[in-house]
Amino acid sequence: MTQHGHFHWNELMTRDAEKMKSFYADAVGWTFDDMDMGNGQTYWIAMVGETPVGGMFTMAGPDFDGVPEY
Repeated sequence: MTQHGHFHWNELMTRDAEKMKSFYADAVGWTFDDMDMGNGQTYWIAMVGETPVGGMFTMAGPDFDGVPEY
């Protein structure tokens, strides 16, 4: 069992990863490590200290037309 308030891994698909990285850095102090996904895409790993807590990537290209951010 985890401690109350412990954050479990979540992922965010967004059209503006830079804006979201700035928001989460200011709001909860997260930092971000990058991981190359190929095709010019980056997966951003959200970090609390040395612990990865989530990830996000930019929804780009026709595959995401009409898909809401989530």
